[in-house]
Amino acid sequence: MPIKTTSNYNYKHLCDELEINYEDFISLLKNSKQPSSNNIDNIEVKAVLVIESFLSSIKNKGNYRITSSNTVKNYTSHLNRFKNYINKYQKDLLFTNLNEEIMYDFLFGKEKEKKGNLTRGTINTYISILKSLCKYAYENEIVNKNIGYKFKKIKHNYLLPKYFSNNQISSFLQEVNKLRNAYLWSTIFYTLLGTGLRVNELVNLRINDFDLNNKLLFTRGKGNKERYVPIYPIVEKKVLSYLKQTGVKNVETNSSLLFSRCYGEKRIRPISVRSVEYNMTKIRDLLKLDKIYTVHSFRHTFAVNSLKAGMKPEYLSQVLGHSDPSTTYIYTKLLPKDLQVEVNDKFPIPLEKLLEELI
Repeated sequence: MPIKTTSNYNYKHLCDELEINYEDFISLLKNSKQPSSNNIDNIEVKAVLVIESFLSSIKNKGNYRITSSNTVKNYTSHLNRFKNYINKYQKDLLFTNLNEEIMYDFLFGKEKEKKGNLTRGTINTYISILKSLCKYAYENEIVNKNIGYKFKKIKHNYLLPKYFSNNQISSFLQEVNKLRNAYLWSTIFYTLLGTGLRVNELVNLRINDFDLNNKLLFTRGKGNKERYVPIYPIVEKKVLSYLKQTGVKNVETNSSLLFSRCYGEKRIRPISVRSVEYNMTKIRDLLKLDKIYTVHSFRHTFAVNSLKAGMKPEYLSQVLGHSDPSTTYIYTKLLPKDLQVEVNDKFPIPLEKLLEELI
């Protein structure tokens, strides 16, 4: 888009900020070797120059919307990488030709080997920054149209379930059995998969939290909210076998940690959340699964499979410890409509059968 000569924006001031010669700047914009004449109606600004101007504005705190030092650092880091990409591959790119295709080529194309896989959150961060860049260019009359509309954020709810398929579960559990102390780690991941516990809840479990008579597991969730989770037979069998292997004889009265690096009746060395996440990531990368899968995906898998089998959302809400029942309904969003119709009072969940087959 052309920059009008009637603009009130001080381009000489812009050049002073960038420490470049004003006449060379005008000549560069016109793609001409000769200095500018009085008429620059049809000049379009190169993307790199706009980015540099925006960065200078941020650095000198000329942009009132960006005041946090962390935000400035974040914007500067992201835009400098993007600017280097443009300089390397599209040096003459006009700012008004900037679009999503170029951004995604930067993120996943020519620069992919350097960047690896990016999360949707990171992509949306880039989009937000580019939208701010576009707004800056428009408000400072560098261009006469805000092209921020070209960049659309990836709409997603961070609570949407990222659950494993049955094949992924099978492959994952097979790899768990190859880990050192496999009896410990397989019990941990079976418990996550068969209870829907949060990882913080899992590492704080005590042996006597298992009420074997009533087939219930006692846990404390967010905000120390207490709840009971049904113990499916396959989980009970796995846990009791693990306790026997590690020297625990009395389950009902032992208040030691369930999952510990210690053996015997007294268990005071807990398994850390970081250790669980480490082994999860190790196997995930080994199986070349998407990085969207985390330890929390076992909770999502439990929830989705429970709904598929017919557990009513209001019951699942209690099992998961959701204070707001509407949170539980998020797990229905990725289910096919025909499965939603089938949701009724079927038990047990397919997960139980699957685990039995795997063992």
